[in-house]
Amino acid sequence: MNEVASGPQIAGRVWNVRLLTEACHAGRFGPPLTLPMDVFEENAGGEPISREKVDAYKTCPDILAIPVVSIVGVSSNVLVDGTHRLTALKENGAATFNAYILTEEQAAPFRVPLELLQEALTFLLSTHRAASELLDWFSVPTAVD
Repeated sequence: MNEVASGPQIAGRVWNVRLLTEACHAGRFGPPLTLPMDVFEENAGGEPISREKVDAYKTCPDILAIPVVSIVGVSSNVLVDGTHRLTALKENGAATFNAYILTEEQAAPFRVPLELLQEALTFLLSTHRAASELLDWFSVPTAVD
């Protein structure tokens, strides 16, 4: 899921998945690692699984080759992007998968407070602007602690 402020919710925040994955693919956090499939926890991202999407991905090697993004933390590990790809790979019998592994500290600038997201959505709705304008609000990674 490559949308702004989508993905797992943690402590009142959501990840800016679009910017986080762009940073990973640009090499900001180093190359992806090849991991054994048995470290994959079913639905570790908390995202509802679309059976249709998984089945479509199973026949698309180019999509399955895109590394997933995972954040390894003290309290939990979160799959931020790639739940459907990993599910498809596992069902195809893959023994390994590629992943960008980030620490919570590395990923912190890509967290968006829910209050900020709610404020932006309220503003867009009250001014009858297109929801796509929300992308402009989060063009820079935001971390407010």
